[in-house]
Amino acid sequence: MDTNHLWGKTKSQVKRARLWRAVAFFVLVAALAFGLGLHFQNDLLHSLLLSAGGVLAGTALTLAVTIITSEEAVKQQNATATNIRRKNELYVPVFIDLKSIQDSWADAAKKNSPYPRYIPGAGNHPPHFEQDPMYYPKFWSWPDFKKDPRKDEFTSEAVDSLIKYRR
Repeated sequence: MDTNHLWGKTKSQVKRARLWRAVAFFVLVAALAFGLGLHFQNDLLHSLLLSAGGVLAGTALTLAVTIITSEEAVKQQNATATNIRRKNELYVPVFIDLKSIQDSWADAAKKNSPYPRYIPGAGNHPPHFEQDPMYYPKFWSWPDFKKDPRKDEFTSEAVDSLIKYRR
């Protein structure tokens, strides 16, 4: 377990709690200034306390909005990083496999090469084709992903299509 990651998360939670306490402090002081401003009848003191209360209330609102916005920005950055990782580690290898299969079928359709008799990784294969020197497109990534938790990273439609394709 990565203790640095846990400590970083804990520090983040402490900072967030301190910021929310600062918001609560500004709200309480603003309310106190408003209350005192309404209580005193002296025009100068009345105006100063009401103005200070307004400034503190605005500060509290600004700080609250900043906290919420920054938390959302961090969530979006984490989601973006996860999507990039998912693309590079999962989708690109499967795409490369499927593209090589598609290209070999397209070449065969143009009569540039024979149709593949077998696609390694796509299912039941006779053992004598393993030594065959002919180029065969490969479909190894999906069978590997299917065996471990990475399968859950694919949508159910993609999983169904890849299982169907593999048959």
